[in-house]
Amino acid sequence: MHFENTESVKDRSDGKTVIFDVTVFTSLGERINIEIQLINQQNMPERTLYYWSRMFSSSLKSGDSYLDLPPTIIIPILNYPLFSSETERFHTVFHIREDEGGFLWSNLFEIHLIDLSNFMLQ
Repeated sequence: MHFENTESVKDRSDGKTVIFDVTVFTSLGERINIEIQLINQQNMPERTLYYWSRMFSSSLKSGDSYLDLPPTIIIPILNYPLFSSETERFHTVFHIREDEGGFLWSNLFEIHLIDLSNFMLQ
């Protein structure tokens, strides 16, 4: 396991710069980004997808095969509930699945959401 550069270079001059909090490349070939967000800015689902897509799309170089794409995992650690009306769990895992059959589109996409607010004393 090793840590990677946390700044993602813009893919165009007017593009958005992304600075990942912690980025890890595991011995299994997975790319993991851990994002810590203490204040709810009302944009975490979109921000998480954007960060995942930037990390995933930057994992190939010219000439690489799409079969070489690594599993890319984003772990947002939040100090507030993101899906409070859907679940009370502190750890939820997301994948892309087909609506009716529930089968997995790809094993390369994964989000682990950690809600630390469950551990806060009232």
